Amino acid sequence: MFSHSGWTQEKLDALLDGLHQDAHEGNFQAYFARYSLDAVFLGTDKTERWSIEEFKTYAKPAFADGHGWTYAVVERNWEGDGNTRWFDEILFNEKLGRPCSFPMPSLKTSARRPGKLTNGKLKLI
Repeated sequence: MFSHSGWTQEKLDALLDGLHQDAHEGNFQAYFARYSLDAVFLGTDKTERWSIEEFKTYAKPAFADGHGWTYAVVERNWEGDGNTRWFDEILFNEKLGRPCSFPMPSLKTSARRPGKLTNGKLKLI
């Protein structure tokens, strides 16, 4: 996706902004190309912890009509340097409601998503 040398804040944000844009537009191939093969996806419900292959199976019907899902970034934080960066972001979804902290008190709120970026690929999100 991006060369891991010379990471700038703009490149880091562009990677995740692109992920959210791909989801919004239902771009299945581009969306999942951003993940490593051993990625783990943590969903908005506390029971949702999927391998990337399990998550693809779940997401395929949602992306089939070109309208995956839409989350707006409210806040994003980055830590680390070199080839590995950690992030968390608070996301807003029209259906889920206002932003909140993780763990979510109910499904009527939006998500705080943690993640790890290694060598330009998302591993845990």
